[in-house]
Amino acid sequence: MLSRKSLVGLAVLLVVLVLLSWATSSRYRPVEGGGFVDVLPAGADPGSAQTIRAWLGSLPDSAVVLTREGEGWVLPSRWNWPAKTDLVTRLLDDLKGLSGEKRAASKDVLTDFQCDDDNGLHIVAQGPGGSELFHLIAGKAAARGGTFVRVAGQDDVYLTSASLRTSFGMFGDEPKAPDAKRWIDLNVCKTDRNEVDRLEIVGGGSSLVLEKEFAAAAAPDSADGATAPAVDRSQWTWKPDSAGAFDKGKVDGILGTLTNLYASEAADPANLADYGLGDEARTVTLFLHDGTSRVIRFGNSLPEDKKTYVRVGDAGLPALVFDNTVERVFAARKDLSPAKK
Repeated sequence: MLSRKSLVGLAVLLVVLVLLSWATSSRYRPVEGGGFVDVLPAGADPGSAQTIRAWLGSLPDSAVVLTREGEGWVLPSRWNWPAKTDLVTRLLDDLKGLSGEKRAASKDVLTDFQCDDDNGLHIVAQGPGGSELFHLIAGKAAARGGTFVRVAGQDDVYLTSASLRTSFGMFGDEPKAPDAKRWIDLNVCKTDRNEVDRLEIVGGGSSLVLEKEFAAAAAPDSADGATAPAVDRSQWTWKPDSAGAFDKGKVDGILGTLTNLYASEAADPANLADYGLGDEARTVTLFLHDGTSRVIRFGNSLPEDKKTYVRVGDAGLPALVFDNTVERVFAARKDLSPAKK
């Protein structure tokens, strides 16, 4: 049985723990009279942003830079690669009308929220002419979702519904540099497969022509035949060559790969001469129904990484694709024949 002295000691300890819990939790409760307020400075319109920079405070050289170009966005920090439209749209939507509930108003607790200058994710938007629209510092995610955010130069911390850190590939509470690769649109060749009439594959001392055949169009209904019916371009077979017929499923697989070709990562254009993408490259040419064509060059392979350099067109940026993609495209002719019954 506990002595009176022990009971008093336990009671004192319990009071101390309750007070510590209250003092700690009070930091994260809404500030009295705070309510939900607009976080961005008055008049700041994310939709007018021309450039967005994001970096971890302690790693200023880690910045991801997004710049508006025409109807889309590019990443100057990654050789002007196109940015993923859906990610940019989501970020701008999160920033537009950004509001939050005030959770702190003291410089002393900024590190608790990772909203201090070093641990926070700095997000700066610039408008036309380079004028700064806003400078936010995004902290860690809240336990029940959302992000703690403050405006640079101010101590007020707000809990917002926007997941600003995750937009930049920063998951968990450990501060780290934003992920630039997450923003790059690595779809290096996107073409409507129905609009491709012919493929010419050249490499390894041989060439292969894959040409579609469409069903004959029905006779026109009009007596004078003035209006010819359109060919159904969604239905085709592959024209046999001197080696015989093609397996439609296998060749359609090659077509699907080429018309929706994804790279695994971007490559530095400054080293273009080292990638084997000149006259020595293997090539695939897509001939389209409208008379245009697209040339895809496959260059040197990196055996350790199991990747190969690729470039679409003369002005395309170099990238890397997985070797199994290349092997699928440059399949041996005998492997494209129908299975023997």
